[in-house]
Amino acid sequence: MLVSRSIPKNKLYMIIGFSSVVIVALSLDVLYRVKSYQEFVHWWERIEAMEGIGFSEDEAFSTYLTSNMSLYFTNAIIPMIFTIHTYFTKKKRSLNGLFVFLWAVLLAGGFGFTLVEWNTGSLFYYLRLGGYIGLFITTLTLSTDSE
Repeated sequence: MLVSRSIPKNKLYMIIGFSSVVIVALSLDVLYRVKSYQEFVHWWERIEAMEGIGFSEDEAFSTYLTSNMSLYFTNAIIPMIFTIHTYFTKKKRSLNGLFVFLWAVLLAGGFGFTLVEWNTGSLFYYLRLGGYIGLFITTLTLSTDSE
């Protein structure tokens, strides 16, 4: 039998808060990387060290900017869609075990993707990891809570 129940309001607010932490930390981290000339030069030196790749500075900066913005949207999409989906699930009152399982897997994947970056010199990296841990734990507790 399919059990449907509502998402508690406090859990919804926790999900919105943790998602906001992840997205804001990610935004600030990308903003720092894109606006820092030293980060660009460091990236460009690594690219030039590869054989057969030659860029002018303008082409290199365009590629650098595009790659950072692509990674930004790729990393931000999971918490954004999770929060929107949770909000509409709350409105429709139809939470079930499949919701919890799928989002727990996706959030674990987002956490793993963030962990693989291994950007330990950035405070925003740790904020993102903490936000993902909070989202994961809150999602797992949804399976036991009901309003």
